[in-house]
Amino acid sequence: MENDFFKHLLTKISEGRASDDELLLYQKWYEQQLLEDIDEEEFTAVKAGVSSEIYSRLQSILDAEGTLEPNNIDGSFVGKSLWKRWVASVAAVLLIIGLGVYSVKNQQPIHIIQKEYKQVNFDTTEGVILKLANGNEIDLSSISSDSISQLTNKDVVKEGDMIQYDLSSTVQHSSGQGKQEEIFNTLYTPAGKTFQIVLADGTKVWLNAQSMLRFPINFLSDQRRVQLIGEGYFEVVSNSSKPFVVESQGQEVLVHGTKFNINAYNDVSAIKSTLFEGSVSVRNVSSNKTLNLLPGHQSVFSSSKFNKQKVLLKNVLGWKNGFFVFHNEKFGDICHSLSRWYNVEFDTSNNPKILNQVFSGTVAKLETVDDVLAVLAETSTFKYKRVGRRILIMN
Repeated sequence: MENDFFKHLLTKISEGRASDDELLLYQKWYEQQLLEDIDEEEFTAVKAGVSSEIYSRLQSILDAEGTLEPNNIDGSFVGKSLWKRWVASVAAVLLIIGLGVYSVKNQQPIHIIQKEYKQVNFDTTEGVILKLANGNEIDLSSISSDSISQLTNKDVVKEGDMIQYDLSSTVQHSSGQGKQEEIFNTLYTPAGKTFQIVLADGTKVWLNAQSMLRFPINFLSDQRRVQLIGEGYFEVVSNSSKPFVVESQGQEVLVHGTKFNINAYNDVSAIKSTLFEGSVSVRNVSSNKTLNLLPGHQSVFSSSKFNKQKVLLKNVLGWKNGFFVFHNEKFGDICHSLSRWYNVEFDTSNNPKILNQVFSGTVAKLETVDDVLAVLAETSTFKYKRVGRRILIMN
């Protein structure tokens, strides 16, 4: 590797601007040093690529660089070039560790919640779970407010299917460099349950079944950012100096104070953001295209489109009011909704064409999945058969 390119790459890494490919290239280069000599300038540059904490582990070795070093086994001396190659191999290992730390610290928040979501077994999860920053999980179905507060180090009030974080008792953590850090918790719901949370700024969020919200217990940044997988209805407290941002896969919703709903499950054909009150901007992260919504409008984001349309608001919030409301809904998406609520699995292999058929209807969630399917079957010619949790859809 040429020195100029090496210096440029090290600068990007130290400033946190290096891409994954560049980090991998840097790692590969250091692995190559197991076979080659490296010059003193390159050795010095190592410090720019790894943290001072990791580099200090090599300091005693680097201070002695340029001399013959004793072999710790028999007291003989190792030649300078061999010693450099050995140090380079150690540097390569420590660099990999450093890049691992870099990767974790610089991981995008939406990737963090996606990883957490994949780790949840919703087939066996029965309670609403609050996951703390230290990884501990609290089942909110059987715990008191006092116990939650002790575990979270923050005043949290629990009333029925709702928890509320107290703004006046916000805990602030220091990064060790005088800078306060936001501490994140994650809340997720099982099949068949909804739940409400009041965040530290007073913003209210209702989560639908099998949904996950990642949020800071203390809003310290210049933006109030949360991440969502699943479906949530938000009533955001206005704060013009600190806008509220909801991140979901591929999009961001930017608001100052408003009411809106986001349907962003991993298994839906499109992410839908619907505005009830105020105004929001929905940004396509990939293209940076932005849609401004007015009340009664909904953005539709998928791999093939990013547009907006008018909708009936009462249909969008049926889930929050205890109903399934289907309006020209594809049967495949309906199956996903029913699976999340009744914890069942659908098998359409005997009737694959039905997945793209559209259905309309309103059914109370308190009914069984058989009652819902009976209503849908009245408008079509399909039949079904229950085998435990498995529902076979036939012609």
